[in-house]
Amino acid sequence: MTLVTPSFNQSRYLRTTIESVLSQGYPKLRYIVMDGGSTDGSVDIIREYEGRLTHWESGPDGGQTAAIRRGFEIGGGEILNWINSDDFLEPGALWRVAELAAKEPNAAMLAFPVRNFVDMPSGVSELSISVPRALSPENMLLTRRPRTRRHQPGIFLSRTAYESVGGLDDRFHICMDFDLHLRIVAAGGKVAYGQDVVANFRKHADAKTAAARAALAFVREYSETAISAGLKANQRVSLSPLAPLIVSALLSATSQRSARAFSEALRTVGVIGVTAMLRGSAEFAFRRYVLGSRDELP
Repeated sequence: MTLVTPSFNQSRYLRTTIESVLSQGYPKLRYIVMDGGSTDGSVDIIREYEGRLTHWESGPDGGQTAAIRRGFEIGGGEILNWINSDDFLEPGALWRVAELAAKEPNAAMLAFPVRNFVDMPSGVSELSISVPRALSPENMLLTRRPRTRRHQPGIFLSRTAYESVGGLDDRFHICMDFDLHLRIVAAGGKVAYGQDVVANFRKHADAKTAAARAALAFVREYSETAISAGLKANQRVSLSPLAPLIVSALLSATSQRSARAFSEALRTVGVIGVTAMLRGSAEFAFRRYVLGSRDELP
């Protein structure tokens, strides 16, 4: 099993993440830390654990997606996932993953619940638990379907499935996990579901998806991903994943500069803008998710 932690200037949380992985006691783990050239003391923390890591490096890496791709290539392993440097695993998580993999040897994805939380002065406060279910191209793309959930820290992949669809696409920087998981299920990959929470997802102001520009980037990337021209014209694409990110963008737009940036982008990705963007993405999505092409993004 290969687990990768991509990190950049997350020294505040990094130790907790690394400890949560190394304390698993899983004997067949290949754990790789990919640091993007941090200047906040992260490298010193990583060096404390280097004797227990399969590999680590620090320097410009082309972004999070490229770093994870490289980590998977270095690590090998038949089961793959990444745990970001502000999140952490539950005790015994990797053993539960291995047990499900043994029971479901043909599964392309192993999907487990994830706890969403915030750090409070009095301690950790649980917000919700995301329980995956009904993962299929139709349910991931469309409204008027049974509610489906998918949270990256709880989705472990078989290397065979990962490589068969070409792996992570490093042209995506925010919703690269959605794109990857969608391509796997669209290719007919089987999903096996676990019952136990295996990871904890920290919500905080510095998170990658919390900043205004990152939220708007997600809107753009999601719109390029979440539509397929192979679906019936009277079926509507689900925009529900955009709602919390648009709210985050509004809450994050506290400075005059970010407020201007958000206002400008909102004119592009408003209701009319999103509709136009979705229409413009139809041909791309059809090639990508129906024909399996890796054509350039529009």
